[in-house]
Amino acid sequence: MNVWKKVLSKVVYVSFAAFLLAIVSSLNASATSWVELEAQEVYDQADVIVKGVYDFSRSPTSVGGSPMFEAYPFRVEHVYKGEARPTLTAGVETYDVALAKQFQEDGGEFLLFLERNGQVHFMTPVGGPNGMVQLVNGEIYDQNEQNDSFYQQILSQQPKAPKTKTTMVWIQFGLGLVLLLILLARIERKDRSSINRGSGSRLD
Repeated sequence: MNVWKKVLSKVVYVSFAAFLLAIVSSLNASATSWVELEAQEVYDQADVIVKGVYDFSRSPTSVGGSPMFEAYPFRVEHVYKGEARPTLTAGVETYDVALAKQFQEDGGEFLLFLERNGQVHFMTPVGGPNGMVQLVNGEIYDQNEQNDSFYQQILSQQPKAPKTKTTMVWIQFGLGLVLLLILLARIERKDRSSINRGSGSRLD
């Protein structure tokens, strides 16, 4: 009986150790499994490209309990692709949050290449860290030479200002005015056609 107890205890011990090892391996794999992408590929996949900083003073939003990403407000300074408001919500890989905080505390900024992900309600960086390009004094920091040149070309382009609510209101107002003018023009043409048909009938 004692022999069986010893065997059973060893089985439980080995199973528990294997379970812990599997968890640790899974976490390490999640933190380092991103494949380095070419700069052109990152650009092509991005729906929005913005320059600015994360607001880490706010509490993060997790994705349904998933440890992959946390979401923080991102204060937009310039827009290089797509449309963005002065503040948007952007994801950060959980394992990169501490590094991103420290980088910004040291005066750094980010050029974010963001894509829309149907699984979450906010945009996430393309390929995790691939879409979080570090900037120091407006210059690309710690990238390979080829990607450095490509990203610097993006920064040299004339950026757009983020769209404020006032801008959006004026755009909507303008579109509404155009639609109203088109509608009035159609009504006027119909009235003229009716008058012409009526005149023709009286002449007959």
